[in-house]
Amino acid sequence: MKIIKQQPYILDASVAVKWFAGAGEEHLDKALALFNLVVARKITFLAPELLVYELSNALWKGKNFNNRQLNEAMKAFYALSVELFSANMILLQKAHQIAVDYNITVYDATYAALAELKECSLITANPKCFKRVKKNFIIVLDEVSF
Repeated sequence: MKIIKQQPYILDASVAVKWFAGAGEEHLDKALALFNLVVARKITFLAPELLVYELSNALWKGKNFNNRQLNEAMKAFYALSVELFSANMILLQKAHQIAVDYNITVYDATYAALAELKECSLITANPKCFKRVKKNFIIVLDEVSF
């Protein structure tokens, strides 16, 4: 799917992890192209606040970042000005419904719920989970084109 500049997208933690983990990541070229569009302010990313916790945990536990590396990565993430949304009952109810309907975690469903509520597409590098969710607004990273 072609990325449209100046349009907001929902950022999934699975994509953000690639930005900071670097070498060896699958579809790193596409993830970094998205990163560069964000830095250049050509696209805007929105995300549930949950993303910062998932990103931090994935870098620490999954990518073995030490405390200094983790703090540097998170500082760089916050510099990107991704618009973060706190949980509220509307978002949670939508996430619960998606989780139940498609048998995915509430964590993953929160990204899809925010995409529905904000009427924009979700870009994810988690195809295993989101192949279950039959929504036309979900873009898997390997399908991104520019």
